[in-house]
Amino acid sequence: MKSILIIGKSSKIAQEFEKRSFYNYIFTSHKKQNNCIHLSHKHNLSDVFTDDFIKLKKIDYVLLFSSLSSFKTCQENYEKTSLVNIKFNINIINFFIKQKIKIVFFSTSYVFSSIKYSPRNENSYRKSKFNYPKQKIIVEKYIKKIDPLFKYSIILRLTKVLYKDDELFLNLLRKPKQVFYFDNLFIAPISVNYVINALNLIFTTNQTGIYHLSGERQITYYEFYKIISTRFFSDNINVIPIYPKLKNYQMTSYDCCILNMVNTKKKLNINPQKISDVIKDLS
Repeated sequence: MKSILIIGKSSKIAQEFEKRSFYNYIFTSHKKQNNCIHLSHKHNLSDVFTDDFIKLKKIDYVLLFSSLSSFKTCQENYEKTSLVNIKFNINIINFFIKQKIKIVFFSTSYVFSSIKYSPRNENSYRKSKFNYPKQKIIVEKYIKKIDPLFKYSIILRLTKVLYKDDELFLNLLRKPKQVFYFDNLFIAPISVNYVINALNLIFTTNQTGIYHLSGERQITYYEFYKIISTRFFSDNINVIPIYPKLKNYQMTSYDCCILNMVNTKKKLNINPQKISDVIKDLS
């Protein structure tokens, strides 16, 4: 059975991965918790992950979830968020690659958000106007620098991941008479189950490299939750579109970035997730 070190227990993907996959897990958290290694950007990694620890735990993969992912926070405080999103992540990556332990770095489709006409495949040029994906690009470039053949590294770029406990979904389950969703904010949704299945495929086939996980098509929040409402509640809930003025950290139509999965499909034999399958996983 593989041994998985998860950096960032608070991540929703990490929590769902633990529930649905069968590995030996070791968790870290920036907060002190039971059955969890206390780890923050202030720690010396060699003090936390000693040689004896590495030998004893026999870690096969590190899942690096640790990040400050709020676009608003990153736009307003680049230097502070960079301590975690760049410096800490690079230190983790460097430490474990030197130990010849494979590491999965979770990135985002928004690394392409300023490339309007790019095919956005796994090897496409990346550029973004937003600080959060800019930080992801810096870390991706570092990985390529220290592990150019991707012997020990996996970059996993994701579009919008949805969960059963998302507040927008829970709003519908409360069956209000009416509910409001943005019709000028776009997502290419995928379910957390889809992400977990892809991770399991990467582990069982011993793959490394760059992978894309994307929804099949781009859709507004209003359009997506209108489909869910109609399917589960027979149009008894009035889903109303709204068009707020977008902030400087929110997505326009092409910023959403559906990802081309041509290389991922060849290696893992998976396709972009259909809207109907996302909804099925949420139900």
